[in-house]
Amino acid sequence: ARRFIHVSDIATGILSAVGRGGYEIFNLAGSMLISLGDIIDRSAELVGRKPEVVERNPSAASIRNPESSRARRELGWEPTIGLAEGLSSLLTHQEEIV
Repeated sequence: ARRFIHVSDIATGILSAVGRGGYEIFNLAGSMLISLGDIIDRSAELVGRKPEVVERNPSAASIRNPESSRARRELGWEPTIGLAEGLSSLLTHQEEIV
């Protein structure tokens, strides 16, 4: 699982920090942990297909869970694009390319 975040939310977070003095570090991360299974299930709904997924090593879960409360508190920043909207936007851009 990861705290996936849409590129538009990253850009907004960066812009929120512009003009601050000194050197500071802010984590910009999505508001919730999203598993690969969540992405596969939601993507399958969007494209109308059901892929076959084989988990080869379920005991070796990889989780990245950065904390972005400082960015929320000091920058007033909050991610706004959730999984469904983010995946839908990818489909829209993919259709424009094809």
